[in-house]
Amino acid sequence: MSFDLFFCWDRQERINFEAVCSWSDALAYFERNDNQLWYRNEDTGVYFSLDFEGKQPAEGEGPEIPEGYFDTGLSFNLNFNRPSYFGYEAMPFVENLSKRFGLFAFDPQARDLKHQLWRDVNSNDLLQGWLENNRNAILTMIEHVGLETPPQMLLAKSMYRWNYSIKKKDFQRKCGDQIFVPALSPIRRRGSSQVQLAFVYTQNVPCLVPDSDWVLVVRQKKAHVWSAAQSEVGILSARCFRELASGHMENFDSTEGSLQVLSPKATSDLNKRIRSCEFEYAKEEFEVLAPDGFVDIEMGPGSHPN
Repeated sequence: MSFDLFFCWDRQERINFEAVCSWSDALAYFERNDNQLWYRNEDTGVYFSLDFEGKQPAEGEGPEIPEGYFDTGLSFNLNFNRPSYFGYEAMPFVENLSKRFGLFAFDPQARDLKHQLWRDVNSNDLLQGWLENNRNAILTMIEHVGLETPPQMLLAKSMYRWNYSIKKKDFQRKCGDQIFVPALSPIRRRGSSQVQLAFVYTQNVPCLVPDSDWVLVVRQKKAHVWSAAQSEVGILSARCFRELASGHMENFDSTEGSLQVLSPKATSDLNKRIRSCEFEYAKEEFEVLAPDGFVDIEMGPGSHPN
């Protein structure tokens, strides 16, 4: 199931797809595959497509474009059953594209005819429509199709991860080469439906410390003097990690007030703390999810499709 938009206009012709490709060349994360433009942001995990059909379809086979408008052959596709930030990231591109080429957007998912055609394509209006349809699609798949309830993250955590991921490259430039900026990943304990946030900390590597629930700690394994050095990975709660790093973290000068830096000035005391602490959980007890592997809508008792 997916959210589809079909672009139309007043002109009696298909859109010049080469011009659309030139438009995408000036933007990040687009790749062309024949008559498709594929968007994928590796930092956030968001993806969607723009598809072009150069031939006019036979009568009754194409989208039901309102009378008086002409199908450009260009369409937008964004899968349902995704975190909310997929819509937040995608819809500004739809608005940008529409304003660049003078396009109107036909929305077959709209509740009524009045809201099916968007002459003034506004990303916020489209976002609200996608959020509602995404929620309905998730609940419908659970309630009527009988699919398993997907892993769920709180909306605030999901949006925090998205905003952090968008700014991650800027954070790295600001931190310089001496401080590592980790990715913030969705994670859950095996068997649980609750998805939380985690990042990886490697012993002796100064890093940015974002808000999270868990920390995957990579450290040198305790070994006999004659053994080769080996690494081990374990799980600490974010609270426990911050207690271990107490006195070694500094505030990060950013609009993201929750960020701190594990300073390069950290003493050998921190190294000893990390090496000697007991992991709270083995890494095998947790599962890292893909950025599209969970949802962030409320699914409490009484939740039904609108």
